[in-house]
Amino acid sequence: TREAVVAMARLVHNHNTAYNTRCGWDDSGAPTNGRGMVDASVPPELHRMHLHDKAQYDALVLLVSEVLGGLPLAIVGAAGALCGRGDLYTTFLAACQRRMASFLIDEADKGAEALAQWRDKDRDQPLPDAVRRARMRQRLSAVWDLSREALS
Repeated sequence: TREAVVAMARLVHNHNTAYNTRCGWDDSGAPTNGRGMVDASVPPELHRMHLHDKAQYDALVLLVSEVLGGLPLAIVGAAGALCGRGDLYTTFLAACQRRMASFLIDEADKGAEALAQWRDKDRDQPLPDAVRRARMRQRLSAVWDLSREALS
């Protein structure tokens, strides 16, 4: 996941450098981490972000790990959508979470029957493929929709 987080940050940084923008996070401020210490789990490339804007760093990690699942194509698409919208990581994460909530409601009906069957038969077995696929579709659809809006 560390590599995926760094990859997303690099994509956004490259866009910012090429187009003189400040998407993802604005590194012009003073450190917000009062102790001036960086967690050992933070990749070296992201120490500055962790020190100067921990909220954006935390949002980046959540976005990549929880929403995108570390999937390379999803990361590339999300970076493009984030930059196209001109968002900060926190703003983009919130938009994805709102989209995911709406898709969750839509997908609930599709997965409810499979989940009920699974619950009735044997709860010790892994979740049915239909439920896993519905959850992944919900996450990826949230990002793709934001990409489509940014490109329109």
